[in-house]
Amino acid sequence: MPDLSHSCPESKDADSVITTNELPIGAIVRALCQAANSGPDLLYEVMLKLSLMVEATAPMYGLSTWTLETGQRPRLEWAEGLSEAELSAGQAIVSESLATDSQWPKIQVRDTSVCFVLTSARPGCAGAALYGLCVRPLSTQQARDLGAIMDVTRLAHSHIAVGRAIATSEPAEARISKTALPGMIFASQAMNDVGRVVARIKDSNSTVLITGESGTGKELVAHAIHRLSRRCEKEFIPFNCSAAPPELIESMLFGHRKGSFTGALRDNEGLIRAAENGTLFLDEIGDLPLGLQPKLLRFLQEGEIHTLGEQSPRKVNIRVIAATHKDLEQLVRDKLFREDLFYRIATLTVKVPPLRERPEDISALISHYLSHYARRNDRAIAGITWEAIRVLESYSWPGNV
Repeated sequence: MPDLSHSCPESKDADSVITTNELPIGAIVRALCQAANSGPDLLYEVMLKLSLMVEATAPMYGLSTWTLETGQRPRLEWAEGLSEAELSAGQAIVSESLATDSQWPKIQVRDTSVCFVLTSARPGCAGAALYGLCVRPLSTQQARDLGAIMDVTRLAHSHIAVGRAIATSEPAEARISKTALPGMIFASQAMNDVGRVVARIKDSNSTVLITGESGTGKELVAHAIHRLSRRCEKEFIPFNCSAAPPELIESMLFGHRKGSFTGALRDNEGLIRAAENGTLFLDEIGDLPLGLQPKLLRFLQEGEIHTLGEQSPRKVNIRVIAATHKDLEQLVRDKLFREDLFYRIATLTVKVPPLRERPEDISALISHYLSHYARRNDRAIAGITWEAIRVLESYSWPGNV
């Protein structure tokens, strides 16, 4: 694995690379060239090492790494400290940056975000980039140092054979822990198992049911399935079945035509049609009104919807992911949920374990949130004691994350 901690032959002190602003140019060039010609796993490791260098130069409250195949949207590989909105904004910037070498972004004073292109996208050769948000606008010195790192990545490109494809022969299972659940913080075998399930079902068109207690990250898993699927370039539309008045859910999901009922002042295509060719996420499916369940069942069975006010149904192409913290089988026994709908939505299932069953994730989450909120609030926090970590690991975490 390339080691970015070593300076080039001209550097006198490898341990003072950052503090003396002597960037390890030779090491970065060699690492990037080797990674770009060796395969995605090595490139991923170099991306993480470069992120540490960027973080040491200018503190970030959020970082992410992305890859891009020609003609597609950027795919999130790893993220920490960034919200969904910030990731969406970053995806647009990365897409523009990876489109062509001539459009690589420049690092300027007062910038609040950075985007480093590690490998540009070419036919048969994936591109890769690092995107982050700064704790505060860049100073003149920080902009100069980050600009030097950007120049080094450009220098590395001049040594990379044009058109050399990034190898993709590595089995997907070997990279599960890094790519299967982008945006989630974990270190446990239990969540690795969730990642393996996600990797197997991500491209299926069958409905997926995600179960788990409140706060376990069911929506994050749904986002991961969508981001890793063939539908990732289309919309991910979430809808919480318990957050809307029951009498409005049908209109919100299936849409309506103007004048179809009192108050329908304009046409509404509905959330299902808005998710065409993408993913519809139905959160808290166990709270869906019983009277609306037959219509949802027909939509799942026939792949068509009947908009209020229209005489004929229309076909749709949508992948549905549902989630619940309730025991749907018990609801079926209590006649509160249709049995046929249950078996339709539970074609594929993903169970997210509660935090108390994966205590090895707690230290990783502590590290993430300490760093995240310290940076966002511009507060210096030295760390956390081992005793405090032990106390947190022994807590039952009834609300999970």
